[in-house]
Amino acid sequence: MERSTVYILVKTVDLEHVKDTDTALYNDIVGNKIEGGWASVTEYSASVREQNVNVSLITIDDVKWCTGFKDVAVIYDFLKTLDYWELVRIEETGEITYEADEQTDTDGDRNITADIDVDLSNLSPVKSELSSYTLPELVGQIADQCEDFLDEKEIVLRLNPDREEAISNGEDSNDLCQIYGEYYDRIESTLRPALENLVDLNIRLTKKEAISLAGEVTCAMHELLRDSQAYRKADHRLVTDDLEFNLIALQNDIINTFENWGIVESAPKGEYVLISICERDMTSHNFESLYKAQMRMKFEFDSVCQKEEIGGNDCELEEGSLEAWANGRYNHDWYIICVA
Repeated sequence: MERSTVYILVKTVDLEHVKDTDTALYNDIVGNKIEGGWASVTEYSASVREQNVNVSLITIDDVKWCTGFKDVAVIYDFLKTLDYWELVRIEETGEITYEADEQTDTDGDRNITADIDVDLSNLSPVKSELSSYTLPELVGQIADQCEDFLDEKEIVLRLNPDREEAISNGEDSNDLCQIYGEYYDRIESTLRPALENLVDLNIRLTKKEAISLAGEVTCAMHELLRDSQAYRKADHRLVTDDLEFNLIALQNDIINTFENWGIVESAPKGEYVLISICERDMTSHNFESLYKAQMRMKFEFDSVCQKEEIGGNDCELEEGSLEAWANGRYNHDWYIICVA
């Protein structure tokens, strides 16, 4: 069965409407529930039927495409809810398929085309929403993401004098965030210099800079876990450096926030490449984020180990690693490289 990369262009307002009215369908499309597919959404502006509107480009990598296949049917169910859409599918063989809603197909006014790779030259990056007035809002949004991380992992931060003082003055501890006072200042001081520079110079982050800045925030979170003697609610065990937490997922969420605010330059597809080797056969897949490449590597690793019943000392995949291996009936190796 051929694997394809699928690009779907829709009006952002329509995508938001689906999100509000049919959460299950929305999650099926953009929530990485398409089997073998890894979705990302990037916002642009474009001319649609002689009106300049915000559009969302949904990119789903590595889709198993076959007429009548369940996940393909889900994609078409999603498209049926829209009055405007364009779809480009590029198969592993290089074959290209273009489809669109009836009016767009009839008029021939295409915003996305493809020749070897997808052509996005008719799309413009969404204007950055960042200014000196909105900068605190962005910092607060990222602090909320850090707070959500603590809630999800059921981690309690301690040794926060500002929060303890507020509680002693009558504040309800249940109403106070953990990222509060000095701890909030740590997150803000990590972000503010770089964000103020964007506002002053009216520029955007490169993709590498966005990854780096999000990484600095996760490092600040790691230091908070250590310095506050944080512990797990479940067993009150201290969160120490030797415990593994999925800070990569938090980093990826922060990068997505930067992109949604329009402060990241558009980058060419394929920044990270996953190379999969089985004996003498080799395949590769391109991904726009390290997190997606690692998730794909884990999926392939788990599938191989289950199929060939490999375990123990015959395989290895460490969380956050850029490589893995499994030796069973065949020898398998995986490597992730950055090509940008």
